[in-house]
Amino acid sequence: MEYAMVDWNGLAERATGMSDAALRGAIKDASLAAKAAWDLERAGNAVSKSQGYYHDEISVFRTELSRRGLV
Repeated sequence: MEYAMVDWNGLAERATGMSDAALRGAIKDASLAAKAAWDLERAGNAVSKSQGYYHDEISVFRTELSRRGLV
């Protein structure tokens, strides 16, 4: 199966416009989505976005928080 790919530049640009609270919320949401994607895949179900996709999102959002001196 081919998974969706993260648009690193687009996501980083979006992250710069998000509030600190929105970034933290997005990290929490992506973490939950990554676990759900992993559980679905382990159960033999196809997903369009793998857990890695969500981990990549988390990385971009954490990088933005770090850039702001908040991590």
